[in-house]
Amino acid sequence: MSKTLIFIIGIFLVITLLILLSSWQFKRMAETLSKSGNALEFKGLNTEEIEKMLRDLQGLSPNEATTKEFISPDRKLKMNYRSDWFEIKEKTMFERIIPKERLERYGLETIFLAQKIGKKMFAQLEVSKMGLEKERGFTDVIEMMKEDNRQNGWEMKILLSTTTEEEMVFQAEYKKAGKDDVHSIEKMLLYEIEEKKKVYLVSFITFEINWRNFEKEATEIINSAQLI
Repeated sequence: MSKTLIFIIGIFLVITLLILLSSWQFKRMAETLSKSGNALEFKGLNTEEIEKMLRDLQGLSPNEATTKEFISPDRKLKMNYRSDWFEIKEKTMFERIIPKERLERYGLETIFLAQKIGKKMFAQLEVSKMGLEKERGFTDVIEMMKEDNRQNGWEMKILLSTTTEEEMVFQAEYKKAGKDDVHSIEKMLLYEIEEKKKVYLVSFITFEINWRNFEKEATEIINSAQLI
């Protein structure tokens, strides 16, 4: 298969999977992949072939993954992740997937998006940034997330959480009748600049049936996310 063809298929695959989004829009992930029974069959390609294509696009062999560091454009946040994630850098795609009301009210912005495909497994890693009114905090963000999901027929339940003045780490499950359950581990980091509150939301999202396979890596990524 030529590099050009691999690139075209890879881009098409990325566009197809781009609807598999963070906790604001994660429900599309379950709705899309459940149609293919989680097998991620795509145009006659099985998951091993898709995984190989993504490695080829990144120039990686199966055992060459190393640690990479993401630093936010404003240099306020850093995070470590493995190089075998397929990073999506097309900014116009981000603009299409952010809910308009969130964008207008809170300036919600996706600044990092990556996906990982394995044998019958899929995970997504996203970093978003938003503004908050002075009197609001982590609880308000959680309630907004719950309401956003409720309006789309999903139930969001916090499984466990730890909170400090500047950070909140939580795991959540998302359920909808007839759809695959989704599991996430997420971290919110709060800071103030020019008397305004800003929140980073780092989200690792996968299907519930895949969670145990990703738990160690997900926890390491979330723990590595910190303000600079």
